[in-house]
Amino acid sequence: MVIQKACRLLIEEDKSMAQIAEELDFSDQFYFTKYFKRKMHMPPSAYRRQMRGN
Repeated sequence: MVIQKACRLLIEEDKSMAQIAEELDFSDQFYFTKYFKRKMHMPPSAYRRQMRGN
């Protein structure tokens, strides 16, 4: 599932949001961010910080 792969990439990789969006076949990072926020109730950058403990 796309959201699970996104979560894994955000935690395990140091790729930018644009790189992750491209890898997951989103048209751009803004659509990826909107999709992620709708599914996870937080922006991907906040998820990354929270899950990494930063």
